[in-house]
Amino acid sequence: MDEFKIIPINVGHGESILVCINHNDRKFNLLVDGGSYCKSTDAYNKPVFHVGNIKRIAQTTDLHGLVVSHVDDDHIGGIIHIIREWKKLDQERNFFLIFNDYIDHSISFSQGEVLIDEIEQLQKNQNINIRILNTYSKRYISANRWIQKYLYTLPIQVLSIFQRKMLPEKRSDYIYLTLLTPGKNEINSLMQEWKKYKIGKQKEKKTSANGKIINDSSISLLLEYDGHTILFTGDSSIELIRYKLNELSKVINHIDYINLCHHGAAENNRGILELLEEYKCANVFASTNSVRYPEHPSLFMLYKILRRNSGTKIYLTNELLCLGQRPKWNLDNSKVFSGGPNVEENINTIVQNLEAMEFPPDQQNLEKFVEGMKDKLVVNSSGKIIMDVDKLIEAFCAQIKDELEKAIGDGKIICKQEYIAI
Repeated sequence: MDEFKIIPINVGHGESILVCINHNDRKFNLLVDGGSYCKSTDAYNKPVFHVGNIKRIAQTTDLHGLVVSHVDDDHIGGIIHIIREWKKLDQERNFFLIFNDYIDHSISFSQGEVLIDEIEQLQKNQNINIRILNTYSKRYISANRWIQKYLYTLPIQVLSIFQRKMLPEKRSDYIYLTLLTPGKNEINSLMQEWKKYKIGKQKEKKTSANGKIINDSSISLLLEYDGHTILFTGDSSIELIRYKLNELSKVINHIDYINLCHHGAAENNRGILELLEEYKCANVFASTNSVRYPEHPSLFMLYKILRRNSGTKIYLTNELLCLGQRPKWNLDNSKVFSGGPNVEENINTIVQNLEAMEFPPDQQNLEKFVEGMKDKLVVNSSGKIIMDVDKLIEAFCAQIKDELEKAIGDGKIICKQEYIAI
């Protein structure tokens, strides 16, 4: 029986997505990331890592390909673990790995080093044939020859942006994987960050890596098969991905499913509304971290997606536990606001204008935003805007919560879906 499905796996914390394609009894299974393997609990001391879900995949599924988007533990940690316990591989004990083991092979973030070491041990001790691909090559001719020779699966073509643009004809029975990000610039930035990080560690300084640089190094790719197109984003940003997609504008004009960046974090998804509209996409999905990180996904982003196109469907790995999520506005010492009676008029005006924005502003930008609408608001004798901030937050959140609860009830937001049938 033919099938094409996406399985966003509930790993509790992190991201893991399994793609399964079956045609004429030939299968292709691709695992994109593996969640985390760190031991951790949420604020209620409940475990938030479901490694068992990943281990079952490793033990029961023929995996032909792996994608490790980047070196954050909540993407790479589970992959390292299942490679150590691998029980079932392609029939010929071969698979390909899309992972940037970096331009400077003498350095990488620590779990990247561990992964490469585990891969080398598999090749040496268990005679497993593994082909590693990076995202900054111009052509994947030899890699595709290797896949054709060693993998018993559906026809696959791994392509650079250049190769996808020049593809003479797309076949419906082929799987096309076009690698979008990162390029050499993002990888070089990551290498510089790692060097600084290592120097700080050697000097025993308290140091942490720049999260944006790490996320910008995340692999994003397009998967095309049988007339359908899926965009996988990892922890990259919509801004960076759109820049790469623009190079494919003559050959890619429709995307059926988009994986929200960075578990649905607002900052990484700026521009998502325009991307959905531009590529006529009515389906988004995410591995959400709402148990540990209530801002993942951004409720306001989900609200705006549904407001822009009521026909959109949103698939999430977890329940939306944080429907009472409040913006982090602490305006006790604000120079813009003052207390006072009869503030409802101001609240309504501000909320209406906030709803017109793609994402709510942070605290500093909220004050600038409201200051810019001062002529529409009631002010006191000192020129301050009369405002009850708690009531503003309550009014702002109430409509979002009501809309999302209704969307869940109407089946527009689907939580804990076993799989997405394409």
